[in-house]
Amino acid sequence: MDECVSSVEFATRSGFQHFECIHLKSLQFCPWPSRIPVVLDEDVLEDMIAANVFGEQTKTTCVATKAAAIAAGVPLSVELNIGGPLTKKYFSVYEPKVSYYSRLGRVIASYDSTHNTWHCPCAKPRRSCLHKNIARWHLFQLHRQLFVSSPDRTAQNLAQEHASQKSSTLEYSPSGEGLKWMLRYLMKNKTLPAELPQKYITGSMTISDIPKHLVPKETVCSECPGNVVLSEPVLITSKAKLITYTDVVEGFSTYYQMCSNCGLKYCYQEWTDGLHNFNDHLLISLHVHYPAAFTPVSDIPAPPPEYDGRVNMKDFWESVTAEIVCRGLLGSDCQNPFLVSPSYDYWAPWIGPRIRKENTVLNTEYAKMHATRPATGDAELEVTEERLEELLTNLKVDVVRRLCKQCGLDPSGSKMDLVVRLRQEMKNRSSYDKVFQKVWGASVA
Repeated sequence: MDECVSSVEFATRSGFQHFECIHLKSLQFCPWPSRIPVVLDEDVLEDMIAANVFGEQTKTTCVATKAAAIAAGVPLSVELNIGGPLTKKYFSVYEPKVSYYSRLGRVIASYDSTHNTWHCPCAKPRRSCLHKNIARWHLFQLHRQLFVSSPDRTAQNLAQEHASQKSSTLEYSPSGEGLKWMLRYLMKNKTLPAELPQKYITGSMTISDIPKHLVPKETVCSECPGNVVLSEPVLITSKAKLITYTDVVEGFSTYYQMCSNCGLKYCYQEWTDGLHNFNDHLLISLHVHYPAAFTPVSDIPAPPPEYDGRVNMKDFWESVTAEIVCRGLLGSDCQNPFLVSPSYDYWAPWIGPRIRKENTVLNTEYAKMHATRPATGDAELEVTEERLEELLTNLKVDVVRRLCKQCGLDPSGSKMDLVVRLRQEMKNRSSYDKVFQKVWGASVA
């Protein structure tokens, strides 16, 4: 920009030799492209001449510019990914002369496959220029089929083919072995720790603490030897929504990266930012809790006669985790290959690995549900602490706030803050009975 140039010249005259404008300072936060730039093949120009894309004179100019770029030690043309629509391609082209449109020695030429048009800041629309021709050379070398013309090949057909080809190469949602591979990586490296810091539990984090652009933190592939660098971040959506306990915030951008060697894809999943990435379009604050969906007991089939109640707890909970994580990696119309249906013979309690003797445990739920009970006049009502906490969580926020006042607790803060205070209060037996009476009465009402 002219004002930046003037500021640099003024700083130089004033003795500040190392002055940088805000644009140059921002470069230190820009990721360096990880993929190797494409070397344009001069033999391709002969094919372009034969296809009447352009003539001998243009070829000569392109070859001369390539030689100048090599001498300057910079790539002639680099394809850019700037988050635009699939129907557009962008190319950064070398330009040795500094002008109003090439302050930094490069020009961005773009191609719109919807209208089959090119754009460059140095030329008017529908007029050719050196940068457009070099970008055509680049595009012809990589996607020659876009230049094939026939009577039934309209601009709309071209756009559809280009979009289809682009989406197939940048398809994010994995399937088959790729899905299993990605799932295993997430379960191994991205699970929540046993003890979360208090700020994630109480919801004391603010929206300003969460970054707007969610890029995978990985820089090299974890599966390939030799520190294989991952691809540039690819935009999945710029309209992701974040669900907190009190609000829904829009405008988050999510990205993925891929290993060019093994093809493993990496999505953003960092609990240290205070959120869980469910499916790249829906983000959930860590302190948000959802009541579980219950399946009617009558719908669960009885276990087979030979069932002895033994279940491998480790295998069961790994399969449940796989089902939950996989939900965010599949489209809405895809069947979850890790689905775990409620059953008496494949359902296990959870006991920590350091306090259990072995992975095989007894599942006695069926025996409990179908045990013969003596008939009594008035059945004693038994409510577990977990059930009471669930009822407490399901109450409306004004009811929970009023309950805090009645228990002599601070009624300010979010609903989760109030629930946490009541949970602490219920550790005392007398307080537990008081909360039980009020919560049970409110839930019944």
